[in-house]
Amino acid sequence: MDGFNHVSVTCDFGTTGCPGPKYPPYAYVQYSDVAPYFQIASQYGYANYMFQTNQGPSYPSHLFTFGGTSQPGLGPQPNWFIAENDIGTVGSYGCAADPGTLVQLVNPATQDEKTEIFPCINQSSLADVFARATPQITWTYYTAGARSLQTSPNSYESLCTVVNGACTGPYWNKGQANGYINLTPSNILTDISKCKLQQVNWVIPLGLESDHAGLTDGSGPSWVASIINAIGNQPKCSNGETYWDNTVILVTWDDWGGEEIFHAGKIPPGNYADAYAYDDLGEFFQFSAPPRSFQSITAPLGKEVFLDPNRPVIMPDDD
Repeated sequence: MDGFNHVSVTCDFGTTGCPGPKYPPYAYVQYSDVAPYFQIASQYGYANYMFQTNQGPSYPSHLFTFGGTSQPGLGPQPNWFIAENDIGTVGSYGCAADPGTLVQLVNPATQDEKTEIFPCINQSSLADVFARATPQITWTYYTAGARSLQTSPNSYESLCTVVNGACTGPYWNKGQANGYINLTPSNILTDISKCKLQQVNWVIPLGLESDHAGLTDGSGPSWVASIINAIGNQPKCSNGETYWDNTVILVTWDDWGGEEIFHAGKIPPGNYADAYAYDDLGEFFQFSAPPRSFQSITAPLGKEVFLDPNRPVIMPDDD
């Protein structure tokens, strides 16, 4: 926790009651505000010793969630990591981002972020893994915007063919491939009720339904609970399948929370322990030194969890 009190706190324009207590980084969320998360973790399970792969904001974090890395695989430094969101005010991401959009790469050796690239990468992702499987594994990526920083598929050359400033191709048209980018997150609830859930599903909320400071209206926990409840209450499908019997639900966040990383004082395992240091702002030195990040796991009746390519997996991201 050394140096955590030096982390800077900013307030959105017009916000009242901010920054709040004397040491905002040490504040915590009231139980009543996030009760569903406690209930899910208590009834099922949670990854209390989980460490995020990267130290970075939403854009690179979502790349890691979909492809396991934020290395671009092209450009001046293909093996460095995309480390930041858009450095300007354009606000669009991916291969169809507006001209002039740039994201910073971090040099793993020096941690400097002086190199910038357009946010379009040449890397493999889980979409490639699922397409190579026999039979192919089906998936849906539910998200709120085609050019959003949270819509990871928009950043892969193999998934996004740019036509008239927009991503096109089979993955952007339902029924043309084994995967589909669905631009209405709430459609996950409809697909569950109509027995149309695919084998693997990412669910990215709207800003209001996230837990992101400055965006959320506080409905994040209820949004996550609504997905879990939909799985639990889903009527038996015509083929006899009941999703609750064979679905694993992983709830995670694309950023970390101070209480989860610092208050517990957990150090990453193995070689990462030596890299777990702070600068004078209380931030990590190394991009790839993973911070502790909470994750909850929901499976029927608390059974032992394992992943089977023939069974649905849902990964709601709530930030």
